[in-house]
Amino acid sequence: QEFKDAELDIVYFQEYHVDYPHKKYTLGYSGRPGGPDFYVNIKDNSQTHGPWGQRHYELEEEADPCFARVVSGFEVIDAIESLPADKSSKVLEKMVEIRSAKILV
Repeated sequence: QEFKDAELDIVYFQEYHVDYPHKKYTLGYSGRPGGPDFYVNIKDNSQTHGPWGQRHYELEEEADPCFARVVSGFEVIDAIESLPADKSSKVLEKMVEIRSAKILV
C-alpha cells in the first residue's frame, strides 16, 4: 500500500532508452510476460535487455526499461547472487525478502 500511496506502483516510462543502459547494479523493469516485476542487473545486460536482445517478443525492438541504480549495499546483491539457483532459469531455490530499501530522487 505504501508504494501506491507514494505513487511508485506505476512505471511512467515503459520503454528502453539508450541513456539508461542495463549496467551492473542497475534496476530493470519487466512488465511481461509474468510481470510487472523488477530485477537487479548483476552484470552488464545492455545487449540482452536492450533493443533486439529479446527476440522471443513479437516486436524484436521491444526492450526492458532500466529505471534506477543501486548506490550502496553491493555486498548484499553479491551475496544474493551466490545463493543456490536453478541453472537454466537462474531463479533462486529459496525466496529472498527485501525488508528495507530507500528510493532516492
